[in-house]
Amino acid sequence: MIFANVVWPALYLSQRYYSWWAITLSLLIETGVLYGLTRKTFPKCLLLAFAANAVSTLIGFLAFIWIGFAWELIVSYTLYEMIPLGTFNPFGWIATTILAAFFSCTIEWAVIKYLFKIPTTNIFYWLFFAANLVTAAIALITLFTNPVIL
Repeated sequence: MIFANVVWPALYLSQRYYSWWAITLSLLIETGVLYGLTRKTFPKCLLLAFAANAVSTLIGFLAFIWIGFAWELIVSYTLYEMIPLGTFNPFGWIATTILAAFFSCTIEWAVIKYLFKIPTTNIFYWLFFAANLVTAAIALITLFTNPVIL
C-alpha cells in the first residue's frame, strides 16, 4: 500500500489490481481468452499472457496511479462541479475500474501484437478488454468485501 495525504480511487484499486492474486487470476482468465482467440497451444498462450502482464505490471504499477489521479482532477473540476458526488462515489469507482482495464488491455494488446507478431482484430481487442475488465471488477469488489486497513 502506498501512503499519501490525499487519496483517490485509483490509489486504492491499484493496491488490489497489481497484487499477486489478481495477476494470477488475470493470467488464468487471459490465457483462456487467448487460447480461444488465437488457437495457439495452451503453453504458448500462457507465455503470451505472462509476458503481456509482466510488461503491463511494470508500466502500470506507478503509471496507473497517476493516470487515475489525472482522471480524478479532470472529473472533479467538471462533472463534480455540476453533480457534487465527491471522490469516492459509484461513478468514480466504476470509471476507475474501466480505466484500469483499458490501460492494462492496451499495453497487453500491444505486447501481443507487436512483440509476438500475433495478428489481431477489433473483436480480439474488445474480447481481451472484457477479460481485463473481469479481473479489474473482481479487484474492485474485494475493496468492498475486504476493505483496505490503514
